[in-house]
Amino acid sequence: KNFAGAGKAFDDALAIDPNNAAAKRGKAMTAAELERDGAEAAYKKRDFRAAREAYARIVAALPNDTVAAKRLEELNIRLAPASPLRGSMTYSLKVG
Repeated sequence: KNFAGAGKAFDDALAIDPNNAAAKRGKAMTAAELERDGAEAAYKKRDFRAAREAYARIVAALPNDTVAAKRLEELNIRLAPASPLRGSMTYSLKVG
């Protein structure tokens, strides 16, 4: 998995033909795979906000990547604001 080398190859191809759709797609996929390394490192370090941002960029670049989409969903749930309390504290307000 030499994504950095692949990214350079796609850059070279785009320098020759800037409108090459396959090279653009390949460059985006390569960038997303490089982003995945950073996202996984951030997740392992428990830097969940950075991981969520990185996985969001991966999902934007590769919308069919179900692994990244599931991890992003998990991080969105993990980082969501806490739900309000339920029970007597919530419903003790009397109107009227």
